Amino acid sequence: MTFAGTFIVEDSLQADDQKLKYKIRLPWYRSLPLSSVTNLEVGLDGVPVDSKNLRVELNGKILSLEEFEPLWDEYWFVQDNATILIEGHPALGDAVEVRTRINLRSPYIMVAPDQPLITNTDVTTTFPVKGAN
Repeated sequence: MTFAGTFIVEDSLQADDQKLKYKIRLPWYRSLPLSSVTNLEVGLDGVPVDSKNLRVELNGKILSLEEFEPLWDEYWFVQDNATILIEGHPALGDAVEVRTRINLRSPYIMVAPDQPLITNTDVTTTFPVKGAN
């Protein structure tokens, strides 16, 4: 069970010359350690964003995807939004199609011996482009 309908925060996209950012919510029913994020992919208008240009702002930190793995004692709470930051994005028109895919490992639901449940949420939405404040 994932919460795809509330995963991407509506009207949260902002863009300037250096970066594009938008907010997502944890697509799960309870808080998870940051190490539960096993994969995050973003695409803009059908073009995948290189992971080296992708960061996540959460809990007052800006993290690369690799930095999530050891954070088993820090949590993404269900009421907290994370901000996806994309640097070096292409020129955008009045609207942009954003695809966001996240895989989460649930450390407390085992589907086999030594194998936790991994959920996949994959949502595509079209945002109007607004200037950053």
